[in-house]
Amino acid sequence: MSENKLIFLEKYFFKIAIVIAFLLKLYFVFHNIWSFQMNSDEESNYNIALQHFQTGEYPKHAFHGTGTVYIYELTMHLGISKTQFILLFFILSNLLYLWSIYYFHKLSSLFLDQRFTKITTIIYAIYPSTIYFIGSNFVYENISTYILIYFSYMCIKIINKEHFKNYTILYLSILISISCYLRAHLIAFYLIMFISMWLIVLYKKNMQKEHFGINIVIKTSLFTMLFFTIFHYPILLKNEKLFGAKILSTQSGYELLQGHNPYAKGTWNEKYFYLKNDSFRIYCNNNIKNYSSLNEYQQSEIRKNLAIKWIKENPSKELKLTINKIKIFFSPVNLKIVNAFRYYFVYNPINIFIHIMFLISIFTIIIKKKINSELIIIFLPIIASLSISIIFFVGMRWRFYAEPFMILIAMIGLNNIFKLTSNHFNKKNYNLKTS
Repeated sequence: MSENKLIFLEKYFFKIAIVIAFLLKLYFVFHNIWSFQMNSDEESNYNIALQHFQTGEYPKHAFHGTGTVYIYELTMHLGISKTQFILLFFILSNLLYLWSIYYFHKLSSLFLDQRFTKITTIIYAIYPSTIYFIGSNFVYENISTYILIYFSYMCIKIINKEHFKNYTILYLSILISISCYLRAHLIAFYLIMFISMWLIVLYKKNMQKEHFGINIVIKTSLFTMLFFTIFHYPILLKNEKLFGAKILSTQSGYELLQGHNPYAKGTWNEKYFYLKNDSFRIYCNNNIKNYSSLNEYQQSEIRKNLAIKWIKENPSKELKLTINKIKIFFSPVNLKIVNAFRYYFVYNPINIFIHIMFLISIFTIIIKKKINSELIIIFLPIIASLSISIIFFVGMRWRFYAEPFMILIAMIGLNNIFKLTSNHFNKKNYNLKTS
């Protein structure tokens, strides 16, 4: 190959790779879109919105998240059909995918040299969950994960005394609130990240006697609380009217019992929904009396109490279950969705490579004790995702929040190995020359 061609490839390879990744993602989206179906939870939410739109009454069951119910009802008032909404979702999510690549590249550049930054960004762009297992399906993680990448980048800028205009802080706060509106469990993610950001800036202020980004953190926190309240207060009022309790969601009890029962394996038990003789289903029926007469909040509370009771009575089994959840979380598998209630796990070489390098990178960080505030920030989404998986069960959609950061940490480790080996060989060559 001529030198000119090599120069051309080196100059344009990154852009060509991103274009190919985007086209590949579009192919998978079009492959999945023709059914024009949402995922099962959102199909249920859409039907709730449709019932309220037609009758003015909400059902007292099947609420998987009120935020999206309100969105669907708004689309009905605007005359937007379900098919049109699904198309709009995929247009938006794919534009945000490109936006996330841009900010993931910027985030990676804070930790890696130029060449490794490009390689890491390409891996993120073509990662199986990004373009297929999660990325080509109708799930709101395709929006909220991209916002999480942007927020993580902005966190690092904030703790490093970057100055932002008020409209940037406003924009960031609205994005966080939208993300939590679409996925209520992300409240835990952002709470962990905000608390950590506060601790970091207060520590740096104390150590360096400077107002180390505190004003920005205060403004971001206040704006986020404001928009979060505006977005979520109607949900609290609606649930109080329906269930007699100011809650954002009724799902926690259901998810908790899914993750803590005699038949739990550490992942979601899809058989509960379509097999009448499923052991977990029989366990629920035997332990929850008058189930059909209860509303969804009451059902959730009973399930939560049953899960807590099982944990207290079976500490050794709970420990084994926790270990199994951690093993599943860090296993190099992805989710292949067959239909609403059927799926299986798939191994692939990209996941295997990243997961192995991630564990090696963790080991090198612990050995070298090289941890700084920037590295803490990119560990936080992984810690939050793992925590939710242990509290409830390992959901690959929940792990998707962690995967961009697992890729980055894995490549930080690989970049460090290359630097060490390069320095070793350079030193060896220098000694040979001077001997």
